Amino acid sequence: MYKSTDKATYPMKETTRQKKFSRMIQKEITPLLRQALTDRPGVMASAPFVRVSPDLMVVRIYITTFPDDAVENTVKTLNDKSWEIRKELASRIRNEVRKIPEISFYIDDTVAHALQMEQLFKQLQQDKPSTDSTPSSTEEE
Repeated sequence: MYKSTDKATYPMKETTRQKKFSRMIQKEITPLLRQALTDRPGVMASAPFVRVSPDLMVVRIYITTFPDDAVENTVKTLNDKSWEIRKELASRIRNEVRKIPEISFYIDDTVAHALQMEQLFKQLQQDKPSTDSTPSSTEEE
């Protein structure tokens, strides 16, 4: 049955507390990403955005990499090392939070989505019929 309070249908707006917490996690996770990926030379990873659950106990960290083709393996590596990363994160933020949240890493596909949209717009421009500036004279005088 349909409920008007269904969170999947109507996601709640992120609170100020969630935003502050996600910015703190994003700031602290950046050096931890470099540290976790020392075994993968030539791969740089960043966390462009972080989503936090309303109770601040689950953190979803979205990852982009350079080069782009390494993102899936990088996210898998980070998820495999999430316990160590969480432990190191705990040592950095233990004085600022009561409980250390569970963390998980996901692929950030916003760049790929933007490139796909750009390609679609270019294709639309090419498929658009051209309009002539001179009117055709099919009328008889």
